[in-house]
Amino acid sequence: MKMELNEYQKGWRYLVWVGGVDDAFVHYQDALDSYNGWTRQGYDDVILSKLNKDDTEEIIINANYQEPRGGNK
Repeated sequence: MKMELNEYQKGWRYLVWVGGVDDAFVHYQDALDSYNGWTRQGYDDVILSKLNKDDTEEIIINANYQEPRGGNK
């Protein structure tokens, strides 16, 4: 995902998305605490992602992701 603004340069390193709305965090533990808080409340559309220097986003945890079953390997 490409960010519209350079969030990384603003100091943000992690985003927690809940139903398409994001909260930005500087520290991983704060982001993880937020992620866990939302999932404990029963939300399943929660994503914790890391911002990279090139302003791209890397998903760390996706509460709604399920490992594919079967298929060719």
